[in-house]
Amino acid sequence: MLLIEMKQADFLVCLGVFMCEKPCKECPYKNSSAPGYFGPNDGLVYRHAINREAIVPCHMKSSHDVDGVPDKIVPCKGLVVSMIKSCRAPVNPELNEIVSQLRDRDDIDELKANALASWEFADYHGLKDTLV
Repeated sequence: MLLIEMKQADFLVCLGVFMCEKPCKECPYKNSSAPGYFGPNDGLVYRHAINREAIVPCHMKSSHDVDGVPDKIVPCKGLVVSMIKSCRAPVNPELNEIVSQLRDRDDIDELKANALASWEFADYHGLKDTLV
């Protein structure tokens, strides 16, 4: 699993242009996802991303070249919603602005109702790590 650290300007363009309207139905940050399933990826990477300012590429819409290098990065909308549900206020001012804009959407309560907060994520997916 690859966490993407991006320059602030690239991150904003990526979020503003490519982010999905709603999280994918298979998104591991949703409370309707398959518990414990992360494909070949480490579930703890997904969990820790909620509390860090790194972006997890959408596992459905991002792609990689033959060497595993990302060639299309679509940020995970479910991660951003989980950050909001977990009361995360990113230090990065641009990311904080994106989170703030998403918080102001009319459907944010519906999105949060279907999301896993950081403290729910480990229990739901059966992860034993105690770090938040």
